[in-house]
Amino acid sequence: MPKPRIWELFPDSYRSEQMQQLAKWIHAGENCSVIGLAGCGRSNLLQFLCYRPEVLQSYLPTEHNPIIAILVDLNDLPATDPTTLYLVILREFYWARNRFSETLKTAITSLFTEYRATENAFLAQTALHEFILTCQTEQTQVVLVFNHFDTFAQTVPRQTLATLRSLRDKFKDSLLFMGGMMQEFRYLPPMDELISRHICWVGPMNKDDARN
Repeated sequence: MPKPRIWELFPDSYRSEQMQQLAKWIHAGENCSVIGLAGCGRSNLLQFLCYRPEVLQSYLPTEHNPIIAILVDLNDLPATDPTTLYLVILREFYWARNRFSETLKTAITSLFTEYRATENAFLAQTALHEFILTCQTEQTQVVLVFNHFDTFAQTVPRQTLATLRSLRDKFKDSLLFMGGMMQEFRYLPPMDELISRHICWVGPMNKDDARN
C-alpha cells in the first residue's frame, strides 16, 4: 500500500536493536522471520522497516547495491490461489514504484497496467518474474516482507506455497523473504526451504519507543 504518513512521526531510532539485526541478515542475503505475539508491535516494526527506507539504509554498509523492502500483508489476500498471490505482490511493487530507479519504475508501471486484470496464472506469474528479473539486471535487491505468514502457510493450498519456494529459488541472488509471524516454525508445516531459521523476536518496547 502507499506509504502512510504516520511513519514520518516515528524517530529513526525506533526498534533500533531489531532493525540492526534485520539489516544484518538482509545484507548477508539471508531469509528471516520476525516473531511476536499479538499486540507486541511486530506489524509496526515490519511497516517501519518498509515505509522508512532511509532508516533501513542507515543500518546497512555504506557501499551496497540498492535494497528495497516491500510489505505484503497476507491477511489482505482476496483469495488463496497462486494467481491472486502473484497479482497482490505485483500491486505492492507498483504502489512502491517511486522508491525504484526510473528503469524499474517504468517496468513495474507497464507490467502492472498490462496484467492487473488477468485471471491467467501463467501470465500473472510471468509478469512477476519479468519484474524481479529486471531488478536483478539493475542490481537491485528486493525483500518481500510477508506479514501474517504463519496463518497464510497453514491455510493456503500447497501449490501456492510451492510457487513461493520456486520464486525464491529462481531469484536467490536478488530476492529475500521475511516472514512476520506469531509462532515458531515447530508449529508450522515444514517451511525451512522458504523462510530460514534466522529469528528476530519482538518483545516489549523500550521507554523511548513506547512514547511514539
